[in-house]
Amino acid sequence: MEAEELITQEVTVSTRVLVWGSGPVACCAALESAGLGHGVLLCSPEPDIKGNPHLWAQGDQVSQEREDLIAHVTGHGDIDVLAPCEILELAGSPGRYLVRLGKDDTRFEKEVGAIVLASEISGKAGKG
Repeated sequence: MEAEELITQEVTVSTRVLVWGSGPVACCAALESAGLGHGVLLCSPEPDIKGNPHLWAQGDQVSQEREDLIAHVTGHGDIDVLAPCEILELAGSPGRYLVRLGKDDTRFEKEVGAIVLASEISGKAGKG
């Protein structure tokens, strides 16, 4: 029995990462992805990437650490921040997602290879 000839196809993939969220989780995910050499698009439905202030630890030192983290993210050359915005459409597959985004009256498309959902969780336990 003869083996069939293997047909290969070269496919271009994107190494850019879309991080969706805000607050410390999203900021850390964006920085970690950028630190691994990926371009990052940090998008949030919130007006800014600070997120819910109740999820950040309290105190002057922590407040300064939060501001330092935000400054590190917004000043990073491999991280683009888009807030507020919304995802209008998502199509494709890992390595080749096409994301349609909206900000105010502007609509645009970005190609990304991976999507990280970095949502905040309040940590409040339910009764039970």
